Amino acid sequence: MSDTEELTRQTKWLCDIQEIHQLKARYSHLCDLAVRSSDASAGEELARLFTQDATVDLGAPREIIVGRPAIAKFFGETLPSSVSWAWHAPLAPVIEIHGDRASGRWVVHAASSSKDTSEAAPRYTYGRYEDEYVRTASGWKQSKLKFFNEHQTA
Repeated sequence: MSDTEELTRQTKWLCDIQEIHQLKARYSHLCDLAVRSSDASAGEELARLFTQDATVDLGAPREIIVGRPAIAKFFGETLPSSVSWAWHAPLAPVIEIHGDRASGRWVVHAASSSKDTSEAAPRYTYGRYEDEYVRTASGWKQSKLKFFNEHQTA
């Protein structure tokens, strides 16, 4: 492989990593916006970050969410009906590119306030995401999100 080919390969790899990083950042922003604004359009915009047949697994007791319409409904309607405020910070990504597929592991710190409690202090959640991505004609999309809740304050 020539130096030019190697540089092209590395540049493409870095661009892919950055695009996936931005995808996760947009997911976090839109998830929080949907809750804070109670605007279903934020859930719809968030769902467009996923493939049509994507799955979202947030762990028990929630069921696995399948497909873009169900993702839009969950983040645009279901979640905002029980959560009044949320803040997500995905950190320390480990992203691996395999051609037109990729995987990502993230540490996440999140804070949220429930609508059904009068407590002023938010609940803090510490966990991990294990994600899968697919390159599409319109860029990288998320095909699978799995959240592991490792600790949550009462």
